[in-house]
Amino acid sequence: VESCPAVHARFLPGGDASVLPFGITCINVTDMLAKFLMFSKSVDRIDALLSQKPFWRMFADPSAMLVLEELSMDALADVVVELGRERKLPSNKHGGGGRGGMTNLHGERE
Repeated sequence: VESCPAVHARFLPGGDASVLPFGITCINVTDMLAKFLMFSKSVDRIDALLSQKPFWRMFADPSAMLVLEELSMDALADVVVELGRERKLPSNKHGGGGRGGMTNLHGERE
């Protein structure tokens, strides 16, 4: 949190991504990154990955995971903002119809 106060502020009440609770979101993003990057494997497998593949060598730097998590959280906040903007669009922009032109984000009638 201290290393990326601007991203943290986006998830606090009044921030543009405040619909997501910061603590739970951090845990979920960290878990997904660990699975995606195969850090949930055994220690010897991780050591082999770090030494053999150029992509994984960057994680020898202790701050690399923090930077990756910050970027992921910031991208997630951007997605929340975009979804919020799409929901506020007038219904005729979605080609609506039915119940007063109410459609979901995919242009389908709700």
